[in-house]
Amino acid sequence: MAVEFGVLVNNLKCEEVDLTEGRGTSYYGCAHHAGDPGCKVNIERPFQFHTGRSDCTEHDAEFPYKATKEEKHPSAQDAGRKTIEYFQTEFPDLTGRDIVALMGAHTMGQPHIDISQIPYQWTSKGGRMFNNDYYRNIVGEDRWFFKAEPHNQCEKIGNAFGEKPKAQWLAHTRMTSVNGGPVFWIHRNHVCPACQLEEALEGMPLALMDWEKDCCHNKPEGTFCRPDRESADMEDDDLNTGCERMRFISGADEIAINAEMGLYKQFEVDDDGVIYGCRGLEIFNTTMRGTKARTVWSVPPGEYGPYEPECEKQTIQHPAGSGEPLYTIFEEFASNQQNFVRDFIIALEKMSANGYPEGLTLAPDHWTDVSCPLPAERDTPFTCYKAEAAGSGEPIIIQTNWEHAEGFVIQQDPETGNPFMGPADMAAGPTPHQQWVWSESGTQLINLGTGTPLLLDGYSSWTIESFEDWQGEHTQIRSAYDNTKGLDAWRAKANQNTVVCANAHRGYNQRWNIITN
Repeated sequence: MAVEFGVLVNNLKCEEVDLTEGRGTSYYGCAHHAGDPGCKVNIERPFQFHTGRSDCTEHDAEFPYKATKEEKHPSAQDAGRKTIEYFQTEFPDLTGRDIVALMGAHTMGQPHIDISQIPYQWTSKGGRMFNNDYYRNIVGEDRWFFKAEPHNQCEKIGNAFGEKPKAQWLAHTRMTSVNGGPVFWIHRNHVCPACQLEEALEGMPLALMDWEKDCCHNKPEGTFCRPDRESADMEDDDLNTGCERMRFISGADEIAINAEMGLYKQFEVDDDGVIYGCRGLEIFNTTMRGTKARTVWSVPPGEYGPYEPECEKQTIQHPAGSGEPLYTIFEEFASNQQNFVRDFIIALEKMSANGYPEGLTLAPDHWTDVSCPLPAERDTPFTCYKAEAAGSGEPIIIQTNWEHAEGFVIQQDPETGNPFMGPADMAAGPTPHQQWVWSESGTQLINLGTGTPLLLDGYSSWTIESFEDWQGEHTQIRSAYDNTKGLDAWRAKANQNTVVCANAHRGYNQRWNIITN
């Protein structure tokens, strides 16, 4: 479900649709490649889910909710060689291609700092989208810089000449653990100050400083800030100072852990968590073992840093002789999003079946002809449904008899497909969008105007129930999936025309007239 949601958000962001208005942070983020060919993700076939795993069958006698089976996790601090050794032992059917593909799950979400002691996120302003940004980041592609503030903007910041900026990775530790770790990798871009956001940032923690404003205003015509070099094809000989400089995305930095970076870059980590093996990592051997330093950054001996370590690419092949060094798979996925998506699904299926060579039971198809329209309002769950044809029954009108919405009927908006309550001219005859017919299965209410089912608050199948009281017989429409939920017109009391699916009761706002022509 997370992948499907991530694909939905990514593809809408590729169309530059504003998903945050009225919907909250679940749709927050910026698409680095909006407008580019191949921005959208296409899942070629459904994920095949299998049931039948039974892994934790023995439990602690004193604490029966605890399984006695010991879990074996890979270490986030291990480098590439040890990470491959873990998978070779615990997931023997996974190849290097599978392992690299699974790492792509980090295109979404972020580490939990209280658990891992690693801050920030893998893809800045991209953690709600499923795409190949993770790989583009790891391999060091030129990458637009999105400032963390204001949080709802996606202003692309580049270098002084308006180009997509160069990027680099630094090894870093904040020495929060007893061994001076954990070491992680942090991304930065060679960019100008956020000149185009100067006014919007006023009064915010990340407002431009005076020297940055000077870079923005005292610049040659046609540039975005004052360049530190004469032309775009020249190298900046000082990456850490000047108007153009390597900058972290303060408050929203992009990171990588050793276990994944070690599959692309060749370095080692000893049993104390000290990283070594590349020029620029020597400082960790002395400083992490000390007690005085608070942070450590990669820097070549005798230099003033920080700087990117000079690591070779990871040439391990798994299995040996496969002809696919691990680094080449990262670069393939960075350049070909479709190959990543294809291989991710294959790898996830293999991982889910690990330890069951005799096979598992294929679950029912949850993908084919299933639609999950984007909810219209914030905090509204997705309502997914499998398309059904309308049955041969007589069309019905669903009319509330509550006094606050007298005469209102449930209908569908012809443009959005969202249900609402509104008046109907019963004398002239209701419109197709005000009429419903039961589907072939008898559980969905199909709108005659749109041909789509009635979807509300996560529910798409319905049943009609009747009850009697001293006033006579009444009709309710309840969820066929959860009988404790029913159609409710209560918002009409606040002059709203929204129909909802709420906790079922027998009040006036949940009583409906079912009218046939």
